[in-house]
Amino acid sequence: MENISVAFFLTFIAGMATSLGAVVPFFIRSNGKKILSLVMGFSAGVLIYLALAGLLHESHESLEAVYGAEKGGLVSVAAFFAGILLISIADHFSGSCHSFHHSHKHHEGEKHGSEAHMERHSYNEKLLRTGLFTAITLSIHNLPEGFAIFMSALKEPAMAVPMTIAVAVHNIPVGIAIAMPVFFATRRKRKAFLYAFFTGLTELVGAVLGYLVFAPYLSEKLFGIVFAVAAGIMIFLSFDELLPVSREYGDQHTSLYGLLAGMAVMAVTLVFAH
Repeated sequence: MENISVAFFLTFIAGMATSLGAVVPFFIRSNGKKILSLVMGFSAGVLIYLALAGLLHESHESLEAVYGAEKGGLVSVAAFFAGILLISIADHFSGSCHSFHHSHKHHEGEKHGSEAHMERHSYNEKLLRTGLFTAITLSIHNLPEGFAIFMSALKEPAMAVPMTIAVAVHNIPVGIAIAMPVFFATRRKRKAFLYAFFTGLTELVGAVLGYLVFAPYLSEKLFGIVFAVAAGIMIFLSFDELLPVSREYGDQHTSLYGLLAGMAVMAVTLVFAH
């Protein structure tokens, strides 16, 4: 019973580190477009590196253990592009692409007050949707991750502590990637914080569900497919939403610097996570 309590506590700590990243909007005083461009590029870098070097790599390993190297790789790639297809269909039916590009293509000259207001509203909807999709995708990623931490801690608490610390560090930039689009869309720090907070809480949800319900059904095959699908969704979000917004609000160099910074931070945290 004591090990169960410790396992849940460690899982909770790992997930709540996402909230540390969500505190970043509390220190932003400027409405400058350059900050938004940099942060959106940073968020894209976090997701792209996490998807390709983290989730897709783990998917390959899991599925190769089940199917062998060649077939496992093909299943992983298929699930990756299935994730891209799923989110592109969801994006199409949500009308996000239409609303964003439609507002941008009309009248690139001076805007009247009502037109400028409508364009700002369209951008804000786009950013808020980006934050929501990012939170949902990372929540899917957090469910098996939380279960993995829980099971490790249940088996050997001392060995799970380094893993918990590594995942917690890795979750800080994830919190930034979730909170910042929401903050710039709504200018509400509390709302941005809550998006990241509840995403981090899914680590604990994963532990509870795994312990009570799904433990008998979880397998390397399921983990591999879920990770690849999540990676595909992250890639689509980065290239379809985060990077276009980053370029729109700043020059290409600002967007690129943010992208590279996000990739660098995630690369370092993944090294410690492994």
